Amino acid sequence: MKIVVSVVGIYIFLMGLMYIAQEKLIFFPENLPEDYSFSFSASFEEVLIPVEDGQLHALAFEHPQALATILYFHGNAGSLASWGYVYEHFQSLPYNIFIIDYRGYGKSDGQISSEAQLQQDALAAYLSAKKRYPQSTFVFYGRSIGTGIASWLATQHPPSMLILESPYFNLPTLVGDIYPFVPKFLVKYTLMNNVHISKLDIPIHLLHGTNDELIPFQHSERLKNSCDKAQLHIIDGGGHNDLSLFAKYHKTIQKLLAPPKSTTP
Repeated sequence: MKIVVSVVGIYIFLMGLMYIAQEKLIFFPENLPEDYSFSFSASFEEVLIPVEDGQLHALAFEHPQALATILYFHGNAGSLASWGYVYEHFQSLPYNIFIIDYRGYGKSDGQISSEAQLQQDALAAYLSAKKRYPQSTFVFYGRSIGTGIASWLATQHPPSMLILESPYFNLPTLVGDIYPFVPKFLVKYTLMNNVHISKLDIPIHLLHGTNDELIPFQHSERLKNSCDKAQLHIIDGGGHNDLSLFAKYHKTIQKLLAPPKSTTP
């Protein structure tokens, strides 16, 4: 009996620790000094976005004949020092690219403390980009952890298109798949992609590799099956961090974002 009580006590302690330290288990930011110098080959501008207790840092890559603006929400690790290079995936297309670092990432102030805070920061990023490009339409692009942020923002300000790369059904489901011993109610960051996309009446595209070792491919299959408007683009053999190495990934991006063909004879 004492052994059982001890095991239960240890389990409760570990679950409590997981709940308290959840941010450290989900988010892995890379901090950059304020004087860090980016070295992209394309021209860009650093943008500061005021938020309640500091400012977020973003990069803007502008196209002189942009048809629209891609607002990009990156994954859970790193900073714009590496994520900024995603502009290369779109540089042959007539789009502005606007990418933010979350709180505590790169040159952004503070630290992530709640899902509501993440959502408000996403909203601030959108309003900043909208002010910068007032006549532009938008495409929201979420990658990994950023998919739940992009899909939520789409419910508040529907873009012309939502693209989710390597998405999860929702975060409690993903945590349950990986750690079945963790009760779902302990997951503070729900990031309910399935709920968000069900509210949308816009084109929704899911890109996922069949060999994703972090977010199983089946999550995108479930999202597709839960939403008639979602289209799934399968990258055979693709993992979680290497889709850009596959020709089909680039062909899919080019096809989805291709400018409309002129009807002029």
